[in-house]
Amino acid sequence: MHDWEIVNAYSRYHPRWFESADAYTPTPEHVEAFEALAPADWTLHRNGLWYVAGSPRVSVPEQGWKIHVSVRSRDSLACLERAVRCALDASVSFKFLLDAQTVADVNGKLWPRGSSGKFMTFYPPDDRTFLRLGDSLAGELSGFPGPYILSDRRWPDSSCVYYRYGGFSPRTVLQPDGSRQFVILDSHGSYVPDVRRPFWHLPEWLTDPLVQDRPPLGEATPALCDGRFHVTSALNFSNRGGVYLADDTVGGGTVVLKEARPHIEVGLNRLDAVELLEKEHRILRALSDSGFYVRPVELFEEGGHAFLVEEYLPGDHLGRYSIRRNPLYRTSVTGAVLDEYYAGLRGLWVQTARAVRAAHRRGIVLGDLSFGNVIVQEPSTIRVIDLECAVEEGIDPPVGLHTPGMAAPGAVRSGISDRDNDIYALGALVFGSVMLANGMSELYPPSRRRFLADLGDDLRLSDRFLGLLDELMDRPASGHAPDIDQVVAALTDVPVTEPTPLRRGRGAAGDTIRRRAPRRPSRHGTRELARETRGAALRYLERTATPERHDRLFPADPTVFETNPLSVAHGAAGVLHAFHHAGAAVPPHLAAWMADRNVTDESYPPGLYLGESGIAWVLHEVGRPDAAADLMRKAGRHPLLGASPNVLLGAAGYGIACLRFWLDGYGDDFLDAAVRVGERLTATCVRGRQGAHWPDAEGNVPLGYAFGGSGIALFLLYLSRAARDERAFALGRSALGHDLAHAIRNGEEFEGFPALVPHASEAGRIVPRCYWDSGSAGVLTTLIRYLAVRPDDVLQRWLAPLVDNVRHKYAVFPQLFHGLSGMGNVLLDVWEFTGDPQYREAAWTVAEGVLLFRIDRPEGAGFPGEQAVRESADLATGTAGVALFLDRLIRSDTVPAGNFNFVVDELVPRPQR
Repeated sequence: MHDWEIVNAYSRYHPRWFESADAYTPTPEHVEAFEALAPADWTLHRNGLWYVAGSPRVSVPEQGWKIHVSVRSRDSLACLERAVRCALDASVSFKFLLDAQTVADVNGKLWPRGSSGKFMTFYPPDDRTFLRLGDSLAGELSGFPGPYILSDRRWPDSSCVYYRYGGFSPRTVLQPDGSRQFVILDSHGSYVPDVRRPFWHLPEWLTDPLVQDRPPLGEATPALCDGRFHVTSALNFSNRGGVYLADDTVGGGTVVLKEARPHIEVGLNRLDAVELLEKEHRILRALSDSGFYVRPVELFEEGGHAFLVEEYLPGDHLGRYSIRRNPLYRTSVTGAVLDEYYAGLRGLWVQTARAVRAAHRRGIVLGDLSFGNVIVQEPSTIRVIDLECAVEEGIDPPVGLHTPGMAAPGAVRSGISDRDNDIYALGALVFGSVMLANGMSELYPPSRRRFLADLGDDLRLSDRFLGLLDELMDRPASGHAPDIDQVVAALTDVPVTEPTPLRRGRGAAGDTIRRRAPRRPSRHGTRELARETRGAALRYLERTATPERHDRLFPADPTVFETNPLSVAHGAAGVLHAFHHAGAAVPPHLAAWMADRNVTDESYPPGLYLGESGIAWVLHEVGRPDAAADLMRKAGRHPLLGASPNVLLGAAGYGIACLRFWLDGYGDDFLDAAVRVGERLTATCVRGRQGAHWPDAEGNVPLGYAFGGSGIALFLLYLSRAARDERAFALGRSALGHDLAHAIRNGEEFEGFPALVPHASEAGRIVPRCYWDSGSAGVLTTLIRYLAVRPDDVLQRWLAPLVDNVRHKYAVFPQLFHGLSGMGNVLLDVWEFTGDPQYREAAWTVAEGVLLFRIDRPEGAGFPGEQAVRESADLATGTAGVALFLDRLIRSDTVPAGNFNFVVDELVPRPQR
């Protein structure tokens, strides 16, 4: 999963798909300014967010001292005109951002910190030109302030000119995951990373030509506000600034420091972060007597940055609090447990509503009420924090920033939040506490009623409660929000669940949920809907293809733009694989699009899901055997083949592909290649007390199928069967045992697995996972195949808790890698390897949850991708993976269909039917 900055960057250019900056159409004022000044031999071409200016008579070295200019978006045109004259006079090539909106984005709160603030970049050919141009720019642009560029040093006596050493041309080195790392040459002529961090970094072989380097800082604790506040740790960072814990030497105790960097632009209205922090302090003071908001302690300025000091509130934010306690995401959902959960939540909802009422009575609109700014403290009290978007009515301009799924559609479009929007956000908090589908409800608004219909049946939610949610979210969207006093009263009195007697059962509290007359389709209706959705999803895939493009064929995760357009996980190969396995004819023009791409070792890694091995596998499926074999053999010679051990992008995934090619008659050399992979995995593993494992480059130990030992263990199981190698079986069984040893439990209840072996300092803060890439579904994928090969009492005891952990109807995403489809798919594995039909029926229950995420479009039925903020067609996160799960499930009503997710199960015995 991506950081929010990446998701935001790729979701700003299209309302339905993730898109790169190439999809953005800029306004012309920056180009026109350049063209009015540039001589005839100077040219301009676009590269993403940039216009790059050069001339045949201007040399540009590979690397050196570069100069950056940072400026506010409202000053970009005037600054550009002056800076262009300086560059032309110095005969230095340069680039600049497309327009003022792009400058505002790069200066914005949500932009990645390491690259923020850079409006123009200049490439001096030598140190003398570097010094002369820097001085010229500093003098010419003296009246233009801009955000501090965190990766650089500021030019002496300048307000907006910065510099650092780095690459001029985009010289990169391919990584095992298909991404690219920027590199430069060191003093010995070797490639080293071109470090682009949010702080100054000087390569060790250089000295700063402008500033004598100071010795490294010691371990002294940073002290601020004349020594009053001593920072002890950082909680998080954004481009706006950091949030820190500190000791208050005057008032005593722990406080929180919120930092605002000057000239960072926030929201649609491009407001200054420092001014917003000052406004937040004023509003918190106005609300301090209400008892519902964090108490402000101090506001001060240090080094040009503003700091708001607040009391420290220990506790979880409401989103984490509800996810950890919501029985909907657990194995056993009982009426008693649900009633206890909702009883606790009701008090939090009422307090939050009273907090909204307290703000409105003081003429304050909160603007962006969300799960992240409601802190739950023991015993069950709330305090609201982060009022960056709050405004005093008639005084403050609107900020124009919102959390996805937490704002009324009108507020999202206009950037203007009012009291009605606060009521909508309150309703979204209540809805998300029942089922966290807020992002989905913004992407596709009809989905909320669909979710609530099923949730009402499954959780026996009362009609009055469902009606209250409509009051809170539908009426504000139409400009007729209920009165806040009525909202407080309704949240206090309306029953969340129906007081229906419950039948006895096997739940933890001795009872199970009794469903009333359903308001959704029967299981027969679910099967019909699944069949119709499978066909509509395949139509969607074909009709959203864009063969006229070169950067991607289908709408996909942002990763497709940062890796390659062909991969199994996010590119064309995964979608064509879906056509093939779903029994649909692969459209010839789409197969030709993939086959016509030039796959080189410089652009494609060797792995299964993100590189050459997976592409070769699919070329074989679509009838290109010669190309498939050639590419697969090339993957075996790839210099990155040994860089990673795992299934997703490393040697184990390549090894599984080798076994596929061997089984399909391409030659014994592929079995030999798989044996060599096994030997390398044996040589590189670490054998510990809990089993064999493979640490990554940072020293972390990944767990699960995609990155961890479970996926490697499955390859070793296959290898042991193909090569009759008992040592491979033993190593794989040890690796699987290592993953199982790191299960997370809450008392006696198994909750899932962490993504990495946790450090001691993380105790109590680990998020348990139940998915295919990281979590129970991936571990179960391997475990059920080991049990099929050989009886194992330890693994047999794990079968039931693993199955229970993945047989959920509800999860945050429907996707294959990190969502419901991957969970349902492994339940079909268990059915096929055990013959017990209960597991197939459990997969149908999972499918009911998957179908709630269906998005009806003119092209057919699509599904949401990363964070449910945009649609996706890819295998890993989108429609192709969902369609494959539904197809396998539908066909399994007649005959076992086999796992489509790049396995070689012919090597594992099956029960007789």
